[in-house]
Amino acid sequence: MIKMKELLQDDSTYSVVRKFPIRMITNGLKNILARWKDLKFIIDSTYRSLNISDGLLPRVYGIPKVRKI
Repeated sequence: MIKMKELLQDDSTYSVVRKFPIRMITNGLKNILARWKDLKFIIDSTYRSLNISDGLLPRVYGIPKVRKI
């Protein structure tokens, strides 16, 4: 538990997310991909493989190390 708190207090690596940013990120990606498809920079199959329907933010979890004696 203490090690996990130490890791999460590193401000250069982790930050607290106050608002759920996934919708804004996915909409921006969809707009870019649609423009690239319209301008023929990418083909339909590439567009479909890069387009996402839903996304998840990474989450952190810690599992304690159990030692057998």
